[in-house]
Amino acid sequence: MIPCFEKYAGLYLPPDMIEALTRNPQAVYDVCNGVGSTANAFGRLTYHLIPSTLWGLSVEASADIHDWMYSRPSGTLADKQEADRVFLNNMLRQIAMADSWLGKLLGPLRRRRALAYYEAVNAFGGPSFWSGKNRVTAMYGIQTA
Repeated sequence: MIPCFEKYAGLYLPPDMIEALTRNPQAVYDVCNGVGSTANAFGRLTYHLIPSTLWGLSVEASADIHDWMYSRPSGTLADKQEADRVFLNNMLRQIAMADSWLGKLLGPLRRRRALAYYEAVNAFGGPSFWSGKNRVTAMYGIQTA
C-alpha cells in the first residue's frame, strides 16, 4: 500500500482524491486541515476548540476526505450534501473498525458524537463549502476586463 493511503484504509475515497494522492499528495494535504473550519473568523476560533477525536478515536482521515470534497472548485447543494454524508459514513466506518474491547464499549458514544459532527457540518458547513464558489460574475455570466 502506498504510505499516503494507509491513513484512509477502509474509508470511501472519491476518485479525484485517489488520483491526487497518487500524483501529488501535497495537493491533498494543502486543503485538508482535520476537524473544523478555517473559512471565516468564527471557524478559525472554533477550529481550535473542536476535537478531531470521537472519545479517543481519531477521525482526522474522515475529516480530510470531507475537506477535499468541500474544496472542489465547483459545486451544488447536492455536492455539499454528498460530502456531508460521506463524512458521516466514513466516521461510522472508523468506529466499526475500532474492534478492541474499548472500541466496542465506546461505540454508542462515538456514534452519537459522529452524528453530532454530521449535523454540525450539515447545518453550519455552508460558508466553508461555498467559499470561492458561485462568484457573482460566474453566476450571471458577467464578463470582467
